[in-house]
Amino acid sequence: MRVPGSGLRIDDPSWPLLQAIISYWGTTDAAGSALGITVVDTGLANEPSYDGLALKILSGPSAGQVRAIGVHNGNTLTVGVPFTDSAGAVQ
Repeated sequence: MRVPGSGLRIDDPSWPLLQAIISYWGTTDAAGSALGITVVDTGLANEPSYDGLALKILSGPSAGQVRAIGVHNGNTLTVGVPFTDSAGAVQ
């Protein structure tokens, strides 16, 4: 089985290392802020705080961008610098 966004397969010898650095893997299920600073996923409500950790977008117009999580409140992560597309428009 291929791991989305990584090019690795679960039977790849590097898989344990990838698991060690990923704290949560989910898909947004609601619109975030129009300012491009929030990510919403209902699965986050049951997770410990991710304040201060990194958030990386794996697909879509902001793919590859990484931001520090400033606040994890329930099902919403808030970052300080907006996610943008290739033209610089907030996502």
